[in-house]
Amino acid sequence: MKNFIKNFVISILVISLFGLLLSHADQTRQYAFLGLNIWYEHMLPALLPFMILSGLMIDLRLEKLLVKPFSYILKPLFRISDAGIYTLIMGFLCGFPMGAKIVSYEFQKNNLTKKEAEYLLSFCNNFGPAYYLSFICGNVYPKALRLKGICILYAIPLLYGLLLRYTLYGKERFISPSDHADAAKPVHSPKMIITGIHTNIIRSLSQIGILGGYMIFCNMLMAAVSVFLSGYPATLIHCLSEISGGIISIKALDLSPALAFRLSHIALAFNGISCHLQTFYMIGDCPFSKKKYMLHKIILCSITCITFLCI
Repeated sequence: MKNFIKNFVISILVISLFGLLLSHADQTRQYAFLGLNIWYEHMLPALLPFMILSGLMIDLRLEKLLVKPFSYILKPLFRISDAGIYTLIMGFLCGFPMGAKIVSYEFQKNNLTKKEAEYLLSFCNNFGPAYYLSFICGNVYPKALRLKGICILYAIPLLYGLLLRYTLYGKERFISPSDHADAAKPVHSPKMIITGIHTNIIRSLSQIGILGGYMIFCNMLMAAVSVFLSGYPATLIHCLSEISGGIISIKALDLSPALAFRLSHIALAFNGISCHLQTFYMIGDCPFSKKKYMLHKIILCSITCITFLCI
């Protein structure tokens, strides 16, 4: 009986939503176009090259060449494996959802343990500098606040990662399961490289296409919200639903630069439901705790709110 009532309620909600979207087809089209446009102009060019190259580097076992210059500082500081250093660097450099993608891929390649993967996922899956400087700064921030913004955006997760390493994960020894197999240098034939490029192009196009679908879908749902709400409440829901569209909504409110800066950063710290769904897709084949991941995101968002109250 409970399942019947549950299924009945869900069916009514879905049918009602479908009716709202159909009856407001013009708004639905506009919001869907907003999601598609943001994905095409910002996500696709910013992420696709990194998705292809990062997968190729892991397949060819070349990531250690990248992490070696940074390992002298990051390894004793975070006490993580070489694969963990690569994940940390690429997660912060390339941005969301590359952090989740690389954590998942390194775990599946047996380069990260489950504990280290979950630890890195808790703070390495953030928005990248390219997205921040081109989209966020281009739409919301004046130049005077850009340096302050980028410090807050990356300093808080890094410090949070350090805090976790010496508290919750203080007793863990993060050693790559594949370290003992790396004694011999891998041989890369031209055929292996070409196959790797082909495989990673197909995989990355599929993944980024799905990410675009989430962005379009979550923005499209705002057409139903706009029937009942407008102004600040609608903007809040838009930020909670899909962050890129939410940033555009913040810009449309014509707020003061300082207030727009604060609201945008708090929204960026939470990421938005669309981003979380994309992350869950990226780690779907891994036994990571989604509840723990969401808890860490809520904590990071709370720390960001407290930071803005103190500065």
